[in-house]
Amino acid sequence: CLSSGKPKGVETLVRWQHPDDGLVYPDQFIATAEAAGLISEVTLCVLDAALKQARRWSDAGLDLSVAINVSMDDLSALDLPETVAREADRAG
Repeated sequence: CLSSGKPKGVETLVRWQHPDDGLVYPDQFIATAEAAGLISEVTLCVLDAALKQARRWSDAGLDLSVAINVSMDDLSALDLPETVAREADRAG
């Protein structure tokens, strides 16, 4: 927020810390995950981590919105809203 200088929200950025290759950016693995049918697992992992962090921030008194990027493959899944709601409920 420009007027207060306080953050209002954050965006989750996915990175893969490879043991040999170091930091791998999404443009190097998202398309492969989509092609292999694994993007939903990546999305769930990112969602889980984002929700857990949001819970920690909330517990610390920070009221932040959290955004995550979702693959078009996941957006077309009819159960995506229920999955997000279930995971958010689980994270508190």
